[in-house]
Amino acid sequence: MEQIQAAEHSAQHAVRAATVLMLLALLLTVLAYWIGLSGPFVLDDANNLSPILAWLQGADTWQQVLLGNASGLFYRPLSMATLMFSAWAGGYTPFAFKLGNLVMHLLCGLAGWRMLRRAFDCDTHFRRHADIVAALLAAAWLLHPLNASTVLYAVQRMAQVSTLFTLAAVWAYLVARKTMAQERTRRGAAIGLFVVFPLLTLLGLLGKENAAVAPALCLVFELAYFHRADAGTARQRDKRMLGIFYALFLLLPLLLATIAFLTNPDRFLGGYAIRDFTLGQRLLTEPRVLIDYIQSILLPMGSNLGFYHDDFPVSTSLSSPPSTALSLLVLIAVSALAIGLRKRAPSLFAGWFFFLVAHSIESSVFPLELYFEHRNYLPAFGLLLAVAGVVELLTRRLRSRMPLWKAGSIAAGVCVLALGVATHARAWVWADEGRLLEREATQHPGSLRANTQLAFYAIQHGKPNLANALIDGLLESPDPRVRELGFLNRVLAGCVASGNARSGDLQKAVELARPRVTLEEMHVFSDLAQVNEQRTCNGAGPIALADAAVAIVDAAHGQSDNIQPKWSMRLTAARLYANGGNWKLALKQAELAWQPGADAPVGAFLVRAYVHNGMHAEAERTYSEVAGKINRKSAADRSGLEELKKFIDHDSRAADKPARSE
Repeated sequence: MEQIQAAEHSAQHAVRAATVLMLLALLLTVLAYWIGLSGPFVLDDANNLSPILAWLQGADTWQQVLLGNASGLFYRPLSMATLMFSAWAGGYTPFAFKLGNLVMHLLCGLAGWRMLRRAFDCDTHFRRHADIVAALLAAAWLLHPLNASTVLYAVQRMAQVSTLFTLAAVWAYLVARKTMAQERTRRGAAIGLFVVFPLLTLLGLLGKENAAVAPALCLVFELAYFHRADAGTARQRDKRMLGIFYALFLLLPLLLATIAFLTNPDRFLGGYAIRDFTLGQRLLTEPRVLIDYIQSILLPMGSNLGFYHDDFPVSTSLSSPPSTALSLLVLIAVSALAIGLRKRAPSLFAGWFFFLVAHSIESSVFPLELYFEHRNYLPAFGLLLAVAGVVELLTRRLRSRMPLWKAGSIAAGVCVLALGVATHARAWVWADEGRLLEREATQHPGSLRANTQLAFYAIQHGKPNLANALIDGLLESPDPRVRELGFLNRVLAGCVASGNARSGDLQKAVELARPRVTLEEMHVFSDLAQVNEQRTCNGAGPIALADAAVAIVDAAHGQSDNIQPKWSMRLTAARLYANGGNWKLALKQAELAWQPGADAPVGAFLVRAYVHNGMHAEAERTYSEVAGKINRKSAADRSGLEELKKFIDHDSRAADKPARSE
């Protein structure tokens, strides 16, 4: 009796200690991140958040914000709803969105803690200390500096919402599965498996599509903790219940996804048309990316961390670079080792395959960019779990001779504090746009984005020499694509800084034109067109810019004319020709831009070009096509269509004006 009471007292003490540790970790997380909440918007923040600004200003409805997001298969309405709430409560400021991200980060840490607690309770080697180990790992995740680029990157609320509900769904599965293993009432387990789990997974999918991995993560835990050699003695109804669960939530979705892929592969792989790498090259590169992620999680040194990774080299074969084959072999070897040690070290198996499965969407066949830190937000839980499994296995014999749990916990606590200090340092960098860009350009000297962003920041702050030096550095790159974009950005920098571009830079860029154009070329020409609308740039006037854009697009013979960078650049060229007074050439490019995949503004400009060239019937026909493409739920789209109709009906002077040729 006394032993039972002692065991209960010890368990209660462990629960209290773990709770105190988590509360302290939450407080330290807030303190570590607070300085960074006032930092700037970055990368695609402004583009993704612009519908929320329109909603705040009364220019659009909340329905359009929630369901008009072009990202993902399901529009991510839950993520957009949380971002709308941040803007409503705190205003359209970086602080409001990033504060919301910090709150979401704390919730993810709590959900991860409970999931890990349940996982360790299923491992006989950890069960006695499950509370404290789970709290330590959750604290390490909360304070890990790798997560700073998720918390302080406003639109990564989407990754956070998906992670929160994925963790909660897996937690619900572990609770239900533990109930079944202990032969308690099956009703509670059935509710957990067939009501709570799918509901939480659905909420995760409405945040971001990554939540689709939740059933596969459950299978990982099933194989790690519950699937034993004597599993055949389990009750038949438990087997049937699990069979139905995996058939409904894993096999059926996989079958439907396979059918969808086979019937329309371009829907899933068509994005490679705008990338400067192929499907095969991505598959070869991702093992190296995963090894780099692992290094950043286990050894988060300053040189390993960074927001811009567009300089990560693409693997073109198993031997180029040589680390390609080595990385693949390391991943295979560790996977084989985890499988071999599944019974002896189930948490190693669970954590390692949790990491791989959690990366299975963004590090596989889909035509996403190669590398982003925020993709580790969910997988990091798995790698930390695997590390705990390795440490436990290696110290198992030693612990049988001497107690090491207290010393180990203290050592782990010191590591957690060190992570917190590193996170605070990153948050301090993120608090200031100049510091952030300078650090990124220093850590990633080959990054086109880091160097160009810092260059234009330098121009805005009266440092043209620094801007010139940064862009000139890009011109020394061995990559012709980087040099091409370097010349284009030097033109843009000159136009922005002084209104004078270097003679010959446009021609040098055209000479480096490649069989594929990407979003980078599209964006730089769009920026050049905007600058020319404000003032003509000497050495890069509208006609010269339009000619360069057309030449680069014409050289991209390896791509369909229906891809966005090509039709968008032709639209930009058309606008530049119109700005230069040549509506005949503007019409030609606008007609080429009006592809089946082009959006309504392309058709709207074509209508105006037809009117300026006296082609009223063609303008009316194209207007009808534009009317069929706009989003009728968008107030801005409806207003734009009305203005276009007025232009056709009432600007007879423009319609009768003969085309000017040059």
